Amino acid sequence: MKSRRLLKYFGFLFCLLFCDIIICSCSIKEDRIDCPCYLSLDFSDLDSSSVEDVLIWITDYDDNIILTDSINKSSFKEPYKTTIKRGIINLYCWSNYKKMISYNNTESGKYVAPNFVINNNKAMDNIYSCIKQVNTNQENASVCINMKKTFLSFIVKIIGLKDTQPKYRLMVESGASGYYVNGEILERMYKYFPEDIRINSLYDIWDTYHFLVPLQEDPEKLNLVMVDNNKTRIFPLGKKLESCGIDLKTSHRDDIVITIDFSSLDIDMNINNWCSISYKTSIFI
Repeated sequence: MKSRRLLKYFGFLFCLLFCDIIICSCSIKEDRIDCPCYLSLDFSDLDSSSVEDVLIWITDYDDNIILTDSINKSSFKEPYKTTIKRGIINLYCWSNYKKMISYNNTESGKYVAPNFVINNNKAMDNIYSCIKQVNTNQENASVCINMKKTFLSFIVKIIGLKDTQPKYRLMVESGASGYYVNGEILERMYKYFPEDIRINSLYDIWDTYHFLVPLQEDPEKLNLVMVDNNKTRIFPLGKKLESCGIDLKTSHRDDIVITIDFSSLDIDMNINNWCSISYKTSIFI
């Protein structure tokens, strides 16, 4: 009789212990700190007619490299998927960079972040970028990639020319020559002689130039230089644009249009008709 009671007693205790284990196991959350995050990058909003293949560069919060890859524009409609370690990551995407990319700082056996650099007297690429910080402290993270222009676009029209006038040369002088992969402006002097398109009309002759330059850290280092008959005229382009409130560290949707009257050296600048400024001969140094 006593043995039966003991069996019932121990059976009851075993049931209680089993239930307690079940309850505890349900209340303990699994530690998933070492599990990866499933990262999805959405490129579907990109215009493949203006954005070429995209370089993907991912680092951790301290800029140690985690992943490098590229995606062809034919794959923009499909999300790019990968697993990434949890934490805060830096995502750098660049496009239209192929003439500018430079790995001059490579170290043996290591991935080293590229720079995007223009060499003197070479035209700049119409480079685009998307730079974001992403929280991957979760099971899934999705990022919409919106590439933006990372350059300044200029159209320079020079009027008041004469057939008998000696040929001049126009040079662009920039204090920036490109970017680091993290988007910081690479400050190094860049000089470029853009090619002109000459138009002869019944009443006038004019030259038109179209060129791109990187965003500018120091506007005072962005100049137009005109050389004619061994005489040099310098137009402080960046300084004048800054004086009318134009931020040269930020790209603009529209071209900055400049008209120079060579006969009087009057200057007109216009950005999509919302910002129009004029200067006289005194602007030349």
